[in-house]
Amino acid sequence: MDTLRNHIASFVTMYNTHLIQRQVQREWYLPAGKPNLLYNYPPEGCRNYSTLPNPALLELIEGQLSWLDETAYLSLVTRALCDDIVLRCNIPLDLTKILPGIDQQHTQIYRELREGLFRAEEAGRVVEELEHPIGALATIEEMVQKYQNEAEKSNIKEEEVDNILGERRVDEDEDEAQNDTNDAEFGDDGAFFEP
Repeated sequence: MDTLRNHIASFVTMYNTHLIQRQVQREWYLPAGKPNLLYNYPPEGCRNYSTLPNPALLELIEGQLSWLDETAYLSLVTRALCDDIVLRCNIPLDLTKILPGIDQQHTQIYRELREGLFRAEEAGRVVEELEHPIGALATIEEMVQKYQNEAEKSNIKEEEVDNILGERRVDEDEDEAQNDTNDAEFGDDGAFFEP
């Protein structure tokens, strides 16, 4: 799993350094530039909506999810079954040399693992899945409802309620905003252009 996380992290790092081209028809809502620079060093005039989380709320949510191991991606029983299948296939694996191709060791191990799990299920063995971490969802929904109720009681404007919940309202003039149906006349198919 660490190898997969490293590959994903390097892809995210690479992707966030590419340049988002300026688009005339979308200037009013789509900033141009590199995503990591836009995030870390926003242009002047941009409001910073970030706030520090409430420590008591974080503690409450973490308590509800104390059973969750965020590094696990398989249940212990399924992990043991997968380890057994990989050991029985006797294919050596060098994680420092992962290359693309169907003849590579990791691809062969994946095929063996997939076939082994299929055979185990056909034989009547239950391949357990991890329980989804939904325990704190009710708490989050309660907090949203609480903010909405407080806003109604104190007569906060609807726009301010949206900001409390982390949403952003964008006002658009009919002259400035362009419908996506007009993109066809400019030859915009939504695909990225790379010179």
